[in-house]
Amino acid sequence: MEIKTLTKGPEQIFGVFKNGEAVFINSGTPVCVDYTTAANGISVILPTTAMLYTFTGIIKEGEYLGTSGQPDELGLVQLYGHHGGIYVAGTTVTPGAMMVPADGSSAITLGVTLNDANSAVLDTIYVGGYVVCGTTACLDATSTFLTSNTMKGFVKAV
Repeated sequence: MEIKTLTKGPEQIFGVFKNGEAVFINSGTPVCVDYTTAANGISVILPTTAMLYTFTGIIKEGEYLGTSGQPDELGLVQLYGHHGGIYVAGTTVTPGAMMVPADGSSAITLGVTLNDANSAVLDTIYVGGYVVCGTTACLDATSTFLTSNTMKGFVKAV
C-alpha cells in the first residue's frame, strides 16, 4: 500500500453530487441528500425539516450547482475539512461553536444542545454531520442567501 503525504494544503474530502432542485446552489451553501423526491443517493437539496438528518456537506469553494431552472448539474460537495466561505445565519458566533443546517435556509446556524422537538435546527448530538465555527461573526438572521456573511469553518459530514 502506498501512503501519500499531503503537501499542498489542508486535508479535504469531496463527493460528486447532483443538484436535485431547480434553483442555483452557490459555493458555501449546506446541502442534504434528497430521499423524498429523488431517492438515488446523489441528488442534494437545500436543507428542509424532513432532510436535516441527511446533511451531506457544504458546496466546495468556487463551485456551484446549476442555475435557476437548471437542475441535475453535477458538482463537488465538501464532506470533510477546512472551508473558507460557509454561509451562516443566526446570532453572533465564536470559534468552536457547533453549527448545523437550518430548516428552509441556505445557511448553517448554531446547533441546539438538547433535543428540542420544537427547534428548527438539529440537536448536535443526533446529527450525522456538523460544522465547527472557525471565526467570530455577527450574522444576519433574515437573508436567504447570505452573500456577505460567510465564515471559515471545519466541515465534518462523513
